[in-house]
Amino acid sequence: MRLAVLKCIFTFAFIALAINSSGKNFPMLHYTVENGLPSNTVYAITGDTHDFLWFATEKGVVRYNGIEFEKFTTSDGLPDNDVFWMQEDKEQRVWANCYNGKLCYYSYKDGKFHNEQNTPFLKIPFKHSSFLTKIEIGADSSLTFLFLYNNYILNIHGEQTYYFEIKKDKVPELLRYPGVISARKLAGDKYELRSPDSSIFVIDTACNIISKTINKHGRYSCSSFEGKEWLHSSKGIFSMDEQLLLKFTNKDLIKASIYRTSNNDGNWFIGTTVGLFINNDLQILKGQRVTSVKRDKEGNYWISVQGNGVYYLAKDFLNTEQYDNIYSGHIDYARAIGKYIFYTTNNRNLYRIDNGKPVLLFDYYKHFAQYYSGIEEWRNFSNANYNYGKLVDNEYHYYNFDDLGSFVIDQVNTNKRQVHAFPEEPILGHIKEMIENDKNIFIRNSDFISVINKSNVIINDSINVKTIGECTVNLRLFGMAVDADNMVWYSTFDSVYKILNGKPVPQLQFGNFAFKWMYIVDKYLVGISFKNQLVVCNNFTSKIKDTATSGENCIWDKLYKLNDSTFLISTENHYWLLHLYYSTGAPTIKLRTIENPSMPEHAEYICSNDSFCFFFNKGSITRLPVNNLFINHETPKILFKTLKTRDSSYPIVPGTMMNIEYKESKNINISFAPFSFGSKYITCEYSISTDTADYWRKVHNNEINLFDPGYGNYIVKVKARTLSGDFSEPFVFSFTILKPFWATWWFISLCAFVFIISIALIVRAIILQRTRKREIKHKNEIKFLRSEYRALNALMNPHFIFNTLNNVQWLVNNGDKMAANHYLRIFSDLVRQNMSNISKELIPLNDEIELVRNYLKLEKLRFKDALNYEININDDIDLYGIKIPPLLIQPLVENAIKHGILPGADTSNLLTVNIYAKNNKLYIDITDNGIGINESQKRSRSLHKSTGIENIRNRIEKLSLMHDIYIALSITEIQNGDGKPAGTLARIGIDIHEE
Repeated sequence: MRLAVLKCIFTFAFIALAINSSGKNFPMLHYTVENGLPSNTVYAITGDTHDFLWFATEKGVVRYNGIEFEKFTTSDGLPDNDVFWMQEDKEQRVWANCYNGKLCYYSYKDGKFHNEQNTPFLKIPFKHSSFLTKIEIGADSSLTFLFLYNNYILNIHGEQTYYFEIKKDKVPELLRYPGVISARKLAGDKYELRSPDSSIFVIDTACNIISKTINKHGRYSCSSFEGKEWLHSSKGIFSMDEQLLLKFTNKDLIKASIYRTSNNDGNWFIGTTVGLFINNDLQILKGQRVTSVKRDKEGNYWISVQGNGVYYLAKDFLNTEQYDNIYSGHIDYARAIGKYIFYTTNNRNLYRIDNGKPVLLFDYYKHFAQYYSGIEEWRNFSNANYNYGKLVDNEYHYYNFDDLGSFVIDQVNTNKRQVHAFPEEPILGHIKEMIENDKNIFIRNSDFISVINKSNVIINDSINVKTIGECTVNLRLFGMAVDADNMVWYSTFDSVYKILNGKPVPQLQFGNFAFKWMYIVDKYLVGISFKNQLVVCNNFTSKIKDTATSGENCIWDKLYKLNDSTFLISTENHYWLLHLYYSTGAPTIKLRTIENPSMPEHAEYICSNDSFCFFFNKGSITRLPVNNLFINHETPKILFKTLKTRDSSYPIVPGTMMNIEYKESKNINISFAPFSFGSKYITCEYSISTDTADYWRKVHNNEINLFDPGYGNYIVKVKARTLSGDFSEPFVFSFTILKPFWATWWFISLCAFVFIISIALIVRAIILQRTRKREIKHKNEIKFLRSEYRALNALMNPHFIFNTLNNVQWLVNNGDKMAANHYLRIFSDLVRQNMSNISKELIPLNDEIELVRNYLKLEKLRFKDALNYEININDDIDLYGIKIPPLLIQPLVENAIKHGILPGADTSNLLTVNIYAKNNKLYIDITDNGIGINESQKRSRSLHKSTGIENIRNRIEKLSLMHDIYIALSITEIQNGDGKPAGTLARIGIDIHEE
């Protein structure tokens, strides 16, 4: 349970605690149940290595970081809510000493309390009915536990538990009331035990005495705190080897019962039943049961009191003082000169502080009683009228100006003081400000400025007051300052003036700057403008080139000069320090907030001397060293606490990497604790990134929320600052949101594989579909081509028959019956061959050659000596294995006879058919020595056009597509050496197709 302290810290009263009879007090803060403690009964305050403070109370324990209380009870794992003290071991386990005697510790590794239910080794192995009195850390870092009125010694090393019983027949001295007062494990199985009379026994676990040291100096009690032990008696404090460390001389201390002692920077803090003693001299919290004193990481002191909560003392409290019940009413004026503090209140009396007590120096009513009908009229007048000014100058002269008149007191700081009263003297108006330098006192009211020469104050029984500057009509005077040349400067609503020869002269170099408060220090002018700007001007006597302005988020109130280079500035919520760094160029300043818990937040009046600053507030005066105002607080520390997901909570262990399952990462909450024991206001910023870049954002409530961040490595950085300091170095915590299965390499690889296979199958299906379409289209085309091919073949067959019948007709007409009969016989064989071949797409080469031979025989019979032919076939040609289309050669042979040989009408005509193979191709050359192509084309223009060659070309084209084979036809003219036509060559090239 967290209880915010910031909300209630403004209600803390400053508690001034008297120390003996000196009258000296210290400012303290007081924490009770009203401020967040579970109980006002606080048994002890201890710390741990993480800089937390632990408050052990009767209603649980509280962990404190200087900002908020975090409460733990039995619901968080404590065996009992009544806890006497806490102690950390070397494994950073914080042990709780509970009233019921059960063992328990808090672990930062998992962020929870461990007890015998969740951690079996914590179950005590023997019967007992008392609580712990001591936890001692041994030489081997083991823990030795002592129980009140119990014969057993328990030792825990790591997570191993050992114990042994003190036997009465071997060491009866250790069993006397109240039992062993201290125990410490030595090397091996040896233990050092101290008896009630403070004798020291070294025994083993079998209770064999190894050594024994008898105490001859009297009975001691043992005080242990956070692993440190001392002996104490009515004589003083002793070390464990009985060396005197502090001799008691204070009678109250000698009589008191001691709870705990501690030593801080050489000073002994002794908590007793009658208060806290510091060494022998100082006693605070007199009459209260002080159970412990603990310093935080910044050196401040925390004091636990049984029945009255916790008190806070600043680390430098010995240099601070607080004087309570010094005055009543409100403060009108105060000044510190040397070691003296002078002040007046609304009763108009003048006082001085001597040894923390007020001394009346001047009784206003006594001197002016004749002007009042009684004390009531005087009180009414004092409370209703404020038109007066007061000043104690450096020579201890006191000046007072009010509605009835004026008076001056000489040597106010001695018993020879003299009062010069001027009741009939006219007042100087409503005085706003009085300042002095070495020679003069300057007085400012709303309309003019007056001066009093300190060397000639009274002339002819009157105050020597002269007006040196007066405002024009409808203007009011505000800030006033005197420079090193005794020249007076002042400001109105819209201008700054300098008084020269008794007249105000506008200072145009200030432009729009006008001040309600102003100071001049050397060559610097410091002022608060009407626009709520803090302005610092350098070399302001001429044209102002360099200024420094600050518009912080506050309302600037008043300036208080601490020294020649430092000002204290009050605002509506904080105090600020302004440092001037002198330079010839632009003014260099440093402005920071003062954070001091001992400083009243809204003092009625502030004054200072060279050493101390005095704050008047509600009847008390707090004295703080000036140098302490300049001290910066330590930068806050950050401790990451827990990382919470939707389903789980994980403690953050410093220096470790945390892995989060992706399914838990939708909503992540990271909590942390900033530490600051000297500042009330902490500002935190955080950055979360997956790389080294920083993206800073403000964070509230010390929690960082991430919504669906995605998987990956995350670096969380948090930095903090106080109001007066800079940001700390970032504190870093790293965690990893593990990849979901669908983002792992194997799943991505599997998906990629499936994707590739799917694409391949899709592509294959598309290709198959397109292939099927192409096959269907190809089949249809082939079917069509075959139809065309058959049609062409059919055309070839009538063409051949038509030519043959013409030849037979020619023979019959010529009366050559025998030749006609022989021709018809060969023709019949030819027709039979043609009918057999024409129905086939491919036929053996031999069948086509036989068809050509029969055709040539017929043509030889017809043309006799006009036609000569020969057929040449290479021996390596497989006539029956090679397939060619039918009627491939015959039309070319017929064409060569008809258009090449016959037109020449020469008996030397020769047609040659050469068949050979080359490069896996079959070549068929039909060569004639006729008239040639050109001459044949000339003659054929007037003759019937043959369709044989055209049909051959169409058939070749179709066959190439149908059988996907190479078939080429070329017809070229042959020329002799003279370039004249010598015949024609028709060449067919075809891929060899064998079966």
